[in-house]
Amino acid sequence: MKISTKNIVKQLVTLFPDQTEFKKSIIVSTAENMGFKGSDWYPLCDSANRVKIGTYNLSAMIIPIKDDIMDSNNTQSNSSMSMASIVNEEKYMAKVDSTFVPWGAYTDVVKIIKSEMFYPTYISGLSGNGKTFMVEQAAAKLNREFIRVQINPETDEDDLLGGFRLIDGETVFSKGPA
Repeated sequence: MKISTKNIVKQLVTLFPDQTEFKKSIIVSTAENMGFKGSDWYPLCDSANRVKIGTYNLSAMIIPIKDDIMDSNNTQSNSSMSMASIVNEEKYMAKVDSTFVPWGAYTDVVKIIKSEMFYPTYISGLSGNGKTFMVEQAAAKLNREFIRVQINPETDEDDLLGGFRLIDGETVFSKGPA
């Protein structure tokens, strides 16, 4: 995270200590009041952080900043007590593979990803024929995050949306990939 972006998030935490979701107008006005320009606050309004139109969840950036603030103040040594939830970090930026040959619904998948709209898509085929790799390469081509979720007959909504887990004797809400 850029220093300017981190400073904007720190200011948001200071102004709104109990909030993790912010309207774009609040992010922009806070950044501009601090003297930052658009390229400094654009990463905060990324589609990966979008909760709904015009609202962004910055909890993934706020938790480390709150931990830094607590460490610097030495008010609380156990950072797990300050955390209300944990985030599943199974997303990454895929790399373009020069050996990939576009096939099947590849062009459709690229169009769906480009649209940035929720569009449920079912891709079927035999095991090992490259369905997941095809979607990964479409995301890599468009420089988008890629989240892989293995679905099987035992998969339930907690696996996708998240649920409460017991961690260090504490019940903590663990966010799922969806």
